[in-house]
Amino acid sequence: MSKLKISPIGTRWEDFEKDVFTPEEIIESNLKVDIINEIVQSQDSPSQAGSKTATES
Repeated sequence: MSKLKISPIGTRWEDFEKDVFTPEEIIESNLKVDIINEIVQSQDSPSQAGSKTATES
C-alpha cells in the first residue's frame, strides 16, 4: 500500500496549474486576466459613472 498522503481538499492551484498547463498557456491565461481586470476597473471608475455603456443604450 502506498504511503502517499492525498489531501481530500486537493492540491494548491499553482501546483495543479504547473502540472496541467505549459508555461506559455499560463502566461496567456495571466494576460487575459490582466486585460479583464483592466476592463472591469475602467468601468468601475468614477469618471465613467455618468456615461452609458454599450449594453445600456
